[in-house]
Amino acid sequence: MKEGEGMSKKIHEFNDIIRKLRKELFGKGPERIHTVFVENMAVSTLYGNLTPTEKFIANTPAGRKRNGPYGEDKNDSGIIFDSSS
Repeated sequence: MKEGEGMSKKIHEFNDIIRKLRKELFGKGPERIHTVFVENMAVSTLYGNLTPTEKFIANTPAGRKRNGPYGEDKNDSGIIFDSSS
């Protein structure tokens, strides 16, 4: 196995865990996950994570006010795990 392949496999396995957990908890998993490991943390960005109802709410004036300037273009959520605790 080459040097980068081990990390790639770990990232893939970690993303699968996140996808399965989100699907189990919320009934829908993200379309795409991008994860980077930094020291003892995993930082994941989930794309396509919102349900149609959540997207609708995020695009209402109240939803935009609550969620900042992102609207429908930025429907990502970040999950940070710190393995030191």
